[in-house]
Amino acid sequence: QPRERHRLGNVVQCQPPNNDLAGAWYEERAIEHCKVHLDRTIQQAQPKCILSLGGTALRTLTGWEGITQYRGYATQTRYGPVLGGFHPSYIRRGKSPLLPTLSRDLQLALRIANGTFTQYQGHPSFIPPTYQTHPSIDEAWSFYYRAKDSPQLTLVYDIENPEAAEQDEDEREDFYNNPIVQIQFSLAKHEGIAFPWEGEYIEIAKKLLALENPKAGHNVWTYDNGVLYGQHGISPVGVVHDTLCMFHHLYPDLEAGLQKAVSLFDFPFPWKHLAGENLAWYGCADVDAPHWLLEKVPEQLKKKGLWDDSLINN
Repeated sequence: QPRERHRLGNVVQCQPPNNDLAGAWYEERAIEHCKVHLDRTIQQAQPKCILSLGGTALRTLTGWEGITQYRGYATQTRYGPVLGGFHPSYIRRGKSPLLPTLSRDLQLALRIANGTFTQYQGHPSFIPPTYQTHPSIDEAWSFYYRAKDSPQLTLVYDIENPEAAEQDEDEREDFYNNPIVQIQFSLAKHEGIAFPWEGEYIEIAKKLLALENPKAGHNVWTYDNGVLYGQHGISPVGVVHDTLCMFHHLYPDLEAGLQKAVSLFDFPFPWKHLAGENLAWYGCADVDAPHWLLEKVPEQLKKKGLWDDSLINN
């Protein structure tokens, strides 16, 4: 892309003392003081996409707090589409393994600007997922029979405990002190169904896990399967893929939490902030997202010689 098609700008357009802004006592006052200049710069440039580098820029433009969680995701704002990314100076200070994320975010920003990527929150053509957050028993049985009648489809599963909002998948280890409150399933991208861990829903969940469908989940080998077996004697039947392990082998230096992992594979929205307010919807996203990894990561692992179908099939 020609350099003249790009423009650099700053949230605060004068240099603060010692070039320190984030966390300084004057940070919010400086941002507010310079807002008129920021608005003018953006109005003059009329950007088709803004790549906000660093937490300060992301918070100022979107209201999202936490660049580590929200980088790689775009949203529509009054400034137009804004995509979060790590600041290059942060990457240079001992964070060189994060360089692939910056490369991907630059590419995604160009796709958004060119109109070839539109599946992000706020875009007119964005198609929201179909999540069944409060299915009836009949709807739960209907999902079971759909899975049973389609044994070639991968069944993604995931359990939730009361501490779901406090831990990423790659941090969950305690098998025995975390009771199950919800289990969710998905057979394809853009969909999910959440069961409360109670009554007949538990029996349907057990029957789903006993089907011959290939299965997958994020950190299921280490955590979910341990809870299911340790507390309830349940062992999922058949081949079980762990997308956290897949991602870790592909990007060993990157954090493998699910929201961070799928940000590299075009998942359209962040959702981890919803655990405390809408656990069922959060859970459905937790089983939707691994399909996005399963779609591309195995082929990339094969190219690196890190995937052996014979071991899986046997």
